[in-house]
Amino acid sequence: MQTAAAVETSRDGFIMINSSGRVIAANQRMADYFPAGASGLRPGSHVARLLGSALAGELSIASGQAARRQLRVRLKSIAAAPAEVRLADGRWLRISGSNVADGGMLITFVEVAYRTLVLESLSQGICLYAPDATVRLSNSRYSEVLGIDPSLPVPGASMRSLLAASIAAGHHGERSLDALEQSCLALVARGRKQRLVLTLGTGRLVAFDHIPMPDGGWLATFEDITERRRLEERAAFLANHDLLTKLPNRTMLGERLEQAIAAAGRGARFGLLRLNLDDFKTINDTMGHAVADRLLCGVGERLVACVRESDFVCRLGGDEFAIIQAGISCAEDSAELAQRVAQLLATPFDVDGNRINVAASIGIAMVPEDGKHPDTLLRNADVAMVRAKKVWRGTYCLFERDIDARVQARRAMLADLHQALADGAFELHYQPLVDVAAGRVTGFESLLRWRHPQRGMVPPVQFIPLAEETGLIVPIGDWVLHAACAAAAQWKVPARVAVNVSPVQFKCGDVAASVASALAISGLPPHRLELEITESALLNNSAATLDILRGLRQQGVRISMDDFGTGYSSLSYLRSFPFDKIKIDQSFVRDLETSADSAAIVGAIIGLGRGLGMRVTAEGVETAGQLARLRAAGCDEAQGYFFSHPRPGDEVAGVIARIDMMVVA
Repeated sequence: MQTAAAVETSRDGFIMINSSGRVIAANQRMADYFPAGASGLRPGSHVARLLGSALAGELSIASGQAARRQLRVRLKSIAAAPAEVRLADGRWLRISGSNVADGGMLITFVEVAYRTLVLESLSQGICLYAPDATVRLSNSRYSEVLGIDPSLPVPGASMRSLLAASIAAGHHGERSLDALEQSCLALVARGRKQRLVLTLGTGRLVAFDHIPMPDGGWLATFEDITERRRLEERAAFLANHDLLTKLPNRTMLGERLEQAIAAAGRGARFGLLRLNLDDFKTINDTMGHAVADRLLCGVGERLVACVRESDFVCRLGGDEFAIIQAGISCAEDSAELAQRVAQLLATPFDVDGNRINVAASIGIAMVPEDGKHPDTLLRNADVAMVRAKKVWRGTYCLFERDIDARVQARRAMLADLHQALADGAFELHYQPLVDVAAGRVTGFESLLRWRHPQRGMVPPVQFIPLAEETGLIVPIGDWVLHAACAAAAQWKVPARVAVNVSPVQFKCGDVAASVASALAISGLPPHRLELEITESALLNNSAATLDILRGLRQQGVRISMDDFGTGYSSLSYLRSFPFDKIKIDQSFVRDLETSADSAAIVGAIIGLGRGLGMRVTAEGVETAGQLARLRAAGCDEAQGYFFSHPRPGDEVAGVIARIDMMVVA
C-alpha cells in the first residue's frame, strides 16, 4: 500500500505495460504530462495509442501494425538508453524503461527542467526545424532578437509563417515572402553549415547560423552582434587612429607607405611630407595642455582641408604630422603642397579666445627615389624637416642625399663626443692675457681641445655647436670648469684662469653649483676664476641669468662679456650688470691698422669701458702695430697669436717666461 501511494503521489510519471504493449497501470502524473492522450492510460489500452498521439512528432510513430512494430523497437532502445522528448507545452521529459519478468516494461517519465533552462539562458535565438520546415522547438530569445510575436514560433508552426512575421517586422526591405522562402529553402538544400550577417530593419546586426541536422531538419541560430561589432570597430579604430585628433596614426601611415611603394613599382609617384610645429612646447607650457590639445585638433582639421581625398593625413605623435600626396608628377607638386600647408597654418588659430600663431617646418621625401621602405622614407623626410627648421621658421626643404650624409656624420660625431667624455679624451690649452701697459701675463683663457683617435685634433668650431644643440655641453662645461680650476691652482704664479660658459649651461645646467664645486675641490681662490659669457646667454632668460652672475660675483668670481660689439643689445646689458671686463671681438682688431672705422669702434669701446669702470681686453692681436695702437688707445689687456698660440697646460710656465723676455727686449 505504501509503495502504491508513493507512486501515485510522485512528481514523475509511471506506466506499466505487459509483453503485448498494453497498459497494466499508470499514475496520475502521466495524465498531467499527456492530457490529450489520457484515454490511452486506461488498463488494457495499447501504449501505441498514447505514444502515437502525444509523442508522434518526437518518436515518428506511424499507425496500425507498423506503429506497434516501431514502438517495440523504440521501447527496446529506451530500455538500453534513456531518451529526451519535448512536450507540446515546451517541457522536456526523460524517458527510461525497465524490463520486468513477464516480458513487460515499466516506463518512467521524469521532467527535465534543465533543458528548458539551458535553452532560455542562451544569448542566441534558437529555432529547430523538422524536415518538413515546421518548428520543432525554439526559445524566447529567438523572437526577441527578430522582434516578432513570441507566440508565433511554437512547435508545428511553419517556416513560411515565421518569415512572414520577419517581413512584417521590416527586416527584408521590399523582398516578397515567396522570394525569401525560396532563398531559405535553397540554403537548406545546399546541406552545409553557413553563416550570414543580417542587418535588421532596426539597424541592428544579427549573426545567422544554418546548421543541417542528420534527419533532414536544421537548426537556425540568431545572435545579436551589434555591440560586439561596435566594440570591434572601436578597437580597430583605436589601433589605427590617434585618439586626440581622430586622424590615422603611425601604424596606418606605415601601411599606406607600403601601398605607395608597391604602386611606385608600377610607375606611380608619391610625396611624403613630414611636418613639425615650431615652438609648440612654448605654447604647451604657457597656455596649458588643454589649449595645446585643441590646437593640435585644429591643425589636423586644416591639414585635411588642404589636401585631396586621394591624399592621406596622419598624426605621428606630439606635434608631428605627415601627409602622403598621391598621383604627382614631380617634386615641385609636393613643394607646392608644402607651401599651401605653410600658408594655411600661418593664419592665426582662435582656441578658447586665445589667438595663437603657428608655423610648421616641413620635410619632403619622394617615393620611390628617396627610399623603398617606410622607415627609410620617414627618416629621410625627418632629415629634410630638421634642415628646414634650421633654415627658417615655417618653411620646407626637399630631401637631398648630401643632407643625409651630413646627418650621418653628425650622429657619428655625437656618439664620439659621448665616448670622449666617458674616456677623458678632452684636454685644455691656455692662451695668455697680457697687460698692455706692463707687458706682463695677468691670466690665461682656457680653450677646449678634443684629440680624436682617428681624426686627430678636432677644432672646437666642429663640435661645440653640436654639443650645445644636444645639451652635451652641460657635462662637458662642468668638466672644463673643474679641470681649469685644478690646473690654475697648481701654477707657480697667481694668474687668473678664464673659462667660457655656454648659454646652454645657464639654461639647462646649474652653473653656480658647478663653479662652487670646482673652486672647493681645487682650492682656487674665487678671484682667480673669470667666467666669460656671450650676449646670447642673456637673451632667453636674462633675469635668471643675471641673478646667477650677481651671486657668483658676490663670491669674488670675475665676470666678463665676450665678443663685445657683435650682438644687438650689448649696451643694455652693460647697464644692467657691472661686468668686470668686456672683450673686443677680434673682427675689429684684425683691421685696426687698415680701417679707420675699426679703429674708431675699438677706441669707442675702450672709452666706454673706462667710463663704466670695466677693464677692456682686445682679442686677436697678431702684430706689433696692432698692439701699439691698442696701447695708445688705453686698452688694458691684449690676447692673440702675437703673444702665443693656445698651449697645453704643462707649457704655461714657459709661455710666461717667453712673454717676460719680450718685455725686456
